[in-house]
Amino acid sequence: MRGGIPLRRLLPFLLLLLMLPAARADALPDGHFHGYYADGGSVQIELDFTVENGRFASAAYETLAYRDGDYLSATATQTQRAIAAQFEQLASSLTGGGEERIEALYRPEALAEPVDAVTGATIKSGKLVHAIWDGFLRAGEELPVLTGFEAAAPLDGAYPDGTYRGFSYAQGQEQLAIQFSLTDGVITALSFRRLNWNGHNCLSDDASAQNPAITAFLGAANDLVGKPVSRAAALCDFSVDTASGATVSARPLAQAIGDALAHRPFRDVQDTVLPEDALPADKAGTAEVRLNGETCCTVRYVLKEGRFASLRAEGIAGEDVAERMDALLDTLLDTLLDEPPEALVRLYALYPGDSLMLALNQALWTALSE
Repeated sequence: MRGGIPLRRLLPFLLLLLMLPAARADALPDGHFHGYYADGGSVQIELDFTVENGRFASAAYETLAYRDGDYLSATATQTQRAIAAQFEQLASSLTGGGEERIEALYRPEALAEPVDAVTGATIKSGKLVHAIWDGFLRAGEELPVLTGFEAAAPLDGAYPDGTYRGFSYAQGQEQLAIQFSLTDGVITALSFRRLNWNGHNCLSDDASAQNPAITAFLGAANDLVGKPVSRAAALCDFSVDTASGATVSARPLAQAIGDALAHRPFRDVQDTVLPEDALPADKAGTAEVRLNGETCCTVRYVLKEGRFASLRAEGIAGEDVAERMDALLDTLLDTLLDEPPEALVRLYALYPGDSLMLALNQALWTALSE
């Protein structure tokens, strides 16, 4: 071959090129980012992070807080410091990796060691996932945190299964906070964590069932369950006329759903309450269910051949708790009878965000894991 390089000499270089990793179309964008997770009118996570060559170069918290205080302060309690240490381990796990490290956050028990009496159940890693994607959505720009920044994703897109949380703002105030479950593009459950309209809390005990906002939003939400998430786009044209002549639009619900989709799943569909340690095949015992720091009931359970044989509550405190516990146990029995304990995760779709369900769920996992 005259005037050229023999193929045998080019072959090693061609093989080397084939061995190089291909550039990913979905690689993380390079830059310096600032993301937030804000809930209930307060910032719980503020994360400062950088990405270089599609990989996390650094990640540090500027805010890590909850209702009980600032977890990064010098006066933080022992429990708060333990939880902060777990979140620091999650942030550290990002360094050197790409998007796969974000996906790994859905399994926090594999990334953060239990500290003192704090277990993997305490790590709400979905908040960190939300803050990371929030940073990318803001693209390094100084956008409002609690006054109306909404990054809505297309409602007709394809999204992974999981549990999502979204928010909608009006005049600088949080109007809606929702949580919904998505399976194969279909909304299987949807609940309101907060619903404010004209300065009124529509989910309070003294809220009127005739409140037009309740009629508009809850009616629209009920219509969405069992339907493709793309149906949410129709909410922009859904409204309810009030007796005073005002009109309540369900558009904020569509905005909250779009916000949730843009921030990716808050909780993976396979996420469990506690680490999936090996559980005994046969065990009988009791689980103490604690709510707001107090014992509300004891659940007696029987596990045979790795499956629940029976579940019943004893010593239920408070009429409201008793009524709700009865409903939950009915669901438990229907859902879990002859099923392994891992089926407890199904309750997330039935009672998303319910504090009593989470307490009951955690109590059973703890008792079974001891």
